Amino acid sequence: MQRIARHHDALRMIVTQTEEGGYAAWNRSVEDGESYRLDVFDFRDEEAWSQRVETEAGKLQASFSLAAGPLLKLGLFQCPDGDHLLIAIHHWVVDGVSWRILFEDIATAYEQAAQGQDIRLPLKTDSFQTWSQQLGAYAASPAMETQRAYWQSVVEKA
Repeated sequence: MQRIARHHDALRMIVTQTEEGGYAAWNRSVEDGESYRLDVFDFRDEEAWSQRVETEAGKLQASFSLAAGPLLKLGLFQCPDGDHLLIAIHHWVVDGVSWRILFEDIATAYEQAAQGQDIRLPLKTDSFQTWSQQLGAYAASPAMETQRAYWQSVVEKA
């Protein structure tokens, strides 16, 4: 997962509230703080292990701190029926498309590591910063202005 966090900059992001009430987000360097947290839970000898998994998974997902990070958390649950891995990422840094890309990269890295190979991930796509800048430019574009009027009328009718 360290390689995944190194490859995907947004996974190392932290978010703080500004004095104006907005938010500021930035990426930590790979060397600056932990990129992810891994908690291991051994429930192999417990009868009510499924309830324990549900409880601990909920705690793990509720424990995110935008300002402190990390926003990528893993829970390895060792259970009587085998091991289960929870991958929890705060919604500030991942969306539906990003999940698909991340799962592809995680599968690639896992297969390579399982075969004793060096982990080689595909080339990076646009950074979160580039995507944000392009989204901001689109929001201010003439094309968006025509869309804005339409969506405002939809909201007013609702």
